[in-house]
Amino acid sequence: MQSRVCLRWIGLLLIAFCVSAPLVAQKDVEGKIATPPPKDAYEKPQANLIVEPVHVGPRNPALYVPYRGGDFSPADGDVVVVDVTGTPSYDSAGASCNIRMTIPAPAGRDNFNGIGWDVTLTAFGASWRCEIAVLITNVNGDGYILRPGVADCSAGTGFYSSGGVGKLCDRFGLSDLPLPDGNLYLEFYETYNDYPGCVQDGNWDSGTISFQFGTTPPPDWHETADGGGDAGDLSHTAQLITRPNAGHCQTPVQSVQGNLDASDADMYVICITDPATFVARTVCKVAWDTQLFLFRCDGTGVVHNDDAVGTTGLQSHIDNTAGCITEGGIYLLAISRYNRDPVDANGQLIWNNTPFRSLRCPDGPGAANPIAGWTGTTTPGSYVITLQGAHFVLPGDVDCNGCIDDADLLAVLFAFGQSGSGLREDVNRDGIVDDGDLLEVLFNFGSGC
Repeated sequence: MQSRVCLRWIGLLLIAFCVSAPLVAQKDVEGKIATPPPKDAYEKPQANLIVEPVHVGPRNPALYVPYRGGDFSPADGDVVVVDVTGTPSYDSAGASCNIRMTIPAPAGRDNFNGIGWDVTLTAFGASWRCEIAVLITNVNGDGYILRPGVADCSAGTGFYSSGGVGKLCDRFGLSDLPLPDGNLYLEFYETYNDYPGCVQDGNWDSGTISFQFGTTPPPDWHETADGGGDAGDLSHTAQLITRPNAGHCQTPVQSVQGNLDASDADMYVICITDPATFVARTVCKVAWDTQLFLFRCDGTGVVHNDDAVGTTGLQSHIDNTAGCITEGGIYLLAISRYNRDPVDANGQLIWNNTPFRSLRCPDGPGAANPIAGWTGTTTPGSYVITLQGAHFVLPGDVDCNGCIDDADLLAVLFAFGQSGSGLREDVNRDGIVDDGDLLEVLFNFGSGC
């Protein structure tokens, strides 16, 4: 008995040190759950969270059953109430016997942004109530773990209530969860499997879980709709945030929306007029572990943050409280998923990997050098970056130095006839460098100089 208790507490400590740890014991139904590499052992643990963020492998819709029972209403409102009465809790996440269901978002809603519960749970025999959980994700595997009985690590029966539906951001400091296919994916499981082989460990005796849905407001800039395709990840391929009717370094841009591919980073060209007012953040906007970076136009690093200071989440916030931004001008803003990091031409990190929860000027072995590439393998994900003190830049400023001059004209001439997405010389973003781009540069020639 003593050895079993020791093993139990070791399991719970692993949960605390890595949010994906409750999901490590997988069976073959969904395949191995892919998680980002764990952060260093000295990272502050996130223990005893009722709702905690997680990233798992992409969901297989064929293994989920659409929820059709209980109080599934209002169908056209913000909140869907799911009756969980009698739902068994069997094995670790991924087991074939676990109950899985999809909750379709109401019409016109594209994100999950709030949750509430009133449930009675029972843990049988050697199992504990704190081990009864439900995995709540989108189809990409980003999402949250809900454990209503997290404070009761003992067998028996207990009633647990959230006291109403609360916004993920307001109550838990968590981000809205985008739903690319319009569905929320639920899997009821055990964080510690006391009885392997699909023997029932616990039960959701009665009650409901309420899910609140919302609509993501349109961004000021969309990577695909406005930028014409995937934003590049280096200084010469970064996507210019520009519009013909936007004043150079005058018209504010308050949000940028995009999508990262696997092992990807996105970089954007923005104007910062007053470093003291500049803020870029993904807090309460992205459900996965983000990193934000700011570079000069020559590719040298300026400031970076992994996990926002003063929070317990995994999202990012950069401003100028560290004094890294010394003057106004044209800058490159980049986003990646942890742990994809910028490196110089020798493969040296421009920023060290730690400390995570800090705002830092370049401090890696390649700190003085411009970015030449990225290192680290990551999974895809959608994002929204909210901005303050950032502005649109000039159309036609191909080399992003704030001045449209002969260098920009020559760049377009040398690239003339090239086609594809993400070409910096494709000023009007129609997929080909042609006379339209040449005219755009000529029309704005001399602006900003």
